Amino acid sequence: LISQSMKALAVAVALMWVTPALAADKKYEIDVSKTSKEVKQGKKGQFGLHIKAAKGFKVSQEAPLKIKLASEGRDLSKSKLSTKDAKAKKWTSPEFGVPFTATKSGDQKINVEATFFVCDEHICERKKEKLAVSVAVK
Repeated sequence: LISQSMKALAVAVALMWVTPALAADKKYEIDVSKTSKEVKQGKKGQFGLHIKAAKGFKVSQEAPLKIKLASEGRDLSKSKLSTKDAKAKKWTSPEFGVPFTATKSGDQKINVEATFFVCDEHICERKKEKLAVSVAVK
């Protein structure tokens, strides 16, 4: 019984050390919640992407930032985004908006490939994210 209690205590102590390190690893979040969820065929929708830097970090405006968008069934007004396409001129967490026209009915995806740098006061790290954002076209 004591041996099992000691093992449980050892596991709990180990988790206390590991958990903060894992949480500290996440330096940013990609938010696409401002993307239109449902659009009527032939009508306009909005794709929204916000790279939210965690506290103590920023997305670099000086380093290359590239976002590629692709979609079947969507006529995107832009398929390539860069630093200059951000909604604000100065930022630490850039936000982008791209209008689109829904040309094909059904559940469609906007495929996103984003490359950017997340920095703290000491170092910048290159990040690459791929995701697919669903939009229902009625």
